[in-house]
Amino acid sequence: MPYSMPEIAMIVGVVLAVLCVIHLVFLAHRDPFSTIAWLVSIVFVPVVGLVFYIFFGVGIRTNTNRMIRKKVRADKEIAGAFEEYENQNKRYMESLKQGEIALNDPNVQNYLSHIGMHYHMGGNLFSQNNNVTIYTDAIDHYEALLADIQEAKSSINLLYFIFNNDEIGNEITNALTEKAKEGVEVRLCIDAIGSFLNDTRMFQDLKKAGGKVSLFNVYYLFNIFNINYRNHRKIAVIDGVIGYTGGMNIGDEYMGLDRRITPWRDTHLRITGAAVLGLQEQFVKDWYSASRERAVFTVKYRELFFKHKDQDAANGTVGMQIISSGPDSATEQIKRAIIKIIASAQNDVFIQTPYYIPDPAFTEAILTAAMSGVKVSVMLPGVPDKKMVYRVTKSSVQALLDCGARVYLYPGFLHAKMVVADDSIATIGTCNMDMRSFRHHYEVNCMIYDSATAKECREIFDADALESHELTKESFAKRSVFDKMSEQVFRLFTPLL
Repeated sequence: MPYSMPEIAMIVGVVLAVLCVIHLVFLAHRDPFSTIAWLVSIVFVPVVGLVFYIFFGVGIRTNTNRMIRKKVRADKEIAGAFEEYENQNKRYMESLKQGEIALNDPNVQNYLSHIGMHYHMGGNLFSQNNNVTIYTDAIDHYEALLADIQEAKSSINLLYFIFNNDEIGNEITNALTEKAKEGVEVRLCIDAIGSFLNDTRMFQDLKKAGGKVSLFNVYYLFNIFNINYRNHRKIAVIDGVIGYTGGMNIGDEYMGLDRRITPWRDTHLRITGAAVLGLQEQFVKDWYSASRERAVFTVKYRELFFKHKDQDAANGTVGMQIISSGPDSATEQIKRAIIKIIASAQNDVFIQTPYYIPDPAFTEAILTAAMSGVKVSVMLPGVPDKKMVYRVTKSSVQALLDCGARVYLYPGFLHAKMVVADDSIATIGTCNMDMRSFRHHYEVNCMIYDSATAKECREIFDADALESHELTKESFAKRSVFDKMSEQVFRLFTPLL
């Protein structure tokens, strides 16, 4: 007797479910938390769970592994371009270890283990001849960036997750086009998913003028569902001597002009000094992976891109390291950097992040610090940009309140990514405090070892706190039953994020 269509569909569904469970448990080699989350979704929401696992769990993992291997191969191909830079790092770190280098800020002595960790994990140069300007207003940041672009003499290298076709996007594109016409080497790398809604024809004039534009991890029909493993970095390097990084992409919304999400508060850095070498190195690696332009690691471009090779070539006094993390590395360097800051704090830790979805290790670091008497303060957005992610973020707030941490909600969308401790050490960059950023995205952060700059970062937090609403256990408990239930439901799926 032939099976009916519903029976056939049920049999196919059961077979697929069994195959997916076998793949998940025995072949996928995922961490236990994500494995359990996928199992829960497949068993309790079978249709949705199976579809998501086939696309996001199996298919995307295959495409992703291929993309990551491609990135690793590209980095190895270009490694020789940084041999001189790496030898410089080695000599400087040996001298630092031997106590042969005077520290501009005596407090840096307390953070030599941090500096050493990042050198051993990522070969990251520590330098202390840097100047740093912190921008908390996008208009000020864009004005400075445009001025530096307009003054560029030799090269402009830009890498952004989002580069919008709007007023500020077109203004910067026009400035780049004019510099390309003048003979300046202009390169612009944009993440293919981050800017997929934008028409790339906005760069036609730039390309005609001689500028180069490439997309990072271009997606096709068979990997169009790949929303993870994006290049979330924001890097600008002008003439090899001026660098920018932080939370701000290129878009009008960063100036608070998007009526759906306003006001918008972000933090970005302008850097001069040897730390710019770290930003330039990361740009060149990502650019080569996207464009395969072999010319960028010739002797000509080493001289063009890598200035301030001498530690005394700049006149700043701020100690810094540029660190990176991504799916092409198992170290989760930025997450470990932040955990080490929290673990070594003696008095206080201040954190600003748009998304707070910590893994168990990060949570333990926060709770241990708070229970050790360290004053922990966390600031989150009061206005979300992604409602589901915001519910997951709020599901982690109760643990912060229970351990005595102070939690603030900024009256707008807070997109800043900053951690500062003891008025002595800080990190600002592109990485959010969530599992997706720690594991799946290509990120870059600036480690700052300087008391004056760290104090400025803490003062920025204090100023934002004056405008913010502080949550208490009592006020947080008053949210609706629906909110509480939805937070816990979405929390179950955080390992999948």
